[in-house]
Amino acid sequence: MNKKIFSILTVLMLLGSLFSTGAFAKSENAKQSLVALGDSITFGYNLNKNQNNHHTSKLAFPELIGEENGWRVRNLGVSGWRTDDLLNALKTDKYRDAVRHADYITLNIGSNDLLDALRASGGNIEVIGDMTQIYYSKLATIITVIKGINPNAEIVLYNIYNPFQEMDPRFMIGETVLPPINQGLLELANLPLFKVKYADAYTAFKGNQSTFLLPNGDIHPSIDGHKELARIGSGAFQVLVKSQKQVAKK
Repeated sequence: MNKKIFSILTVLMLLGSLFSTGAFAKSENAKQSLVALGDSITFGYNLNKNQNNHHTSKLAFPELIGEENGWRVRNLGVSGWRTDDLLNALKTDKYRDAVRHADYITLNIGSNDLLDALRASGGNIEVIGDMTQIYYSKLATIITVIKGINPNAEIVLYNIYNPFQEMDPRFMIGETVLPPINQGLLELANLPLFKVKYADAYTAFKGNQSTFLLPNGDIHPSIDGHKELARIGSGAFQVLVKSQKQVAKK
């Protein structure tokens, strides 16, 4: 990852401490909760064809994670959102309250940022790289704000899957640009300042686009795709829960 990003992250974390609102004390008997932040993938776009995407889908991966673990779910994904949109939302009472009360948070944002970068760059790798650095910076700010609001919430960050079918000419562009982008996301997730868990959607979807994406060129996950996103997300959370239990025993 660019050294400039690391310096930005250090400043962001210091700033985030200024906006910390403290942890929300819950009753031991209160049901644990998951808050899902993101775009149309989190929303469950096109899963409920008869509802015209007016509401988040009960078939989307956050609901599936909640069902598996017995957690309450608040899906705040919004179709079409980029990192800028989520940053602005985190300034509102609705989103800040949701984050403040969350035990677990999924963060799946950036696909639209990168699709915009692909369109704007005309396939120029250097331009995509520059725009990716901006994306990293905004994503780092989002994580910093979340941790400032609720330092105790466990976060799972999803990386970016290739949204194109293998016969689509854009598929190979995705295969070229996404591995280094996702490597940067992994490095960001592993920063000691953040220590968020990482759900590898790219690897899970690789070679499975025909099953995990909706048909007819739709870039959104199918029901099977959401089941896979739930599987890897829940797996990441279980690692968190397991590590917490081990620490508690010591």
